Amino acid sequence: MSEAKGMIKTMKEFLGKIRTPQKLYFIRKQVLISMGILLLGAFMGAFSKYLDYRQANLPTLLHLIDRAVDLHNFLGKLAPWLVIAVCIAVYSTTPIKAGINVFAFFARMVSSYYLYSNFIAGFFPKSYALIWITFTAVSSFFAFLCWYAKGTGWIALLLASGVTGALLNWKYREE
Repeated sequence: MSEAKGMIKTMKEFLGKIRTPQKLYFIRKQVLISMGILLLGAFMGAFSKYLDYRQANLPTLLHLIDRAVDLHNFLGKLAPWLVIAVCIAVYSTTPIKAGINVFAFFARMVSSYYLYSNFIAGFFPKSYALIWITFTAVSSFFAFLCWYAKGTGWIALLLASGVTGALLNWKYREE
């Protein structure tokens, strides 16, 4: 048992050299931030599906914006969601909070997207849903790593390079 505690202490010291967790906010503030991320995920998922489903019947202003920047196709790709997840992860107070917040964001985004798809649009693409559910399941681990990418030293540089490389890969793969 003491060997495990020693390994954990050594790992904390090692990771603390890359990036030190910020002083935690009050629990109430942490809960409010996480609730805001949950709401953002729910809104973004439903909004993305709304743009897909109602593309021809959008309100005038939203239709003009969608025509100008092709918003429904933009949100239909993985890269924008990855950028949002990376931002949530690196600006979280601790690596554990990064994992929780990113998981919460994707869980709400995916659930609202597919609930809208099933109950309002009238179809449920099971294969795509399983891909996004799998992605959501592993998002906490990657958010944990992304949090350290904002740190210092060669490991943080390596992680930041990996994050940048993954984002560029997904961006250019989708075009």
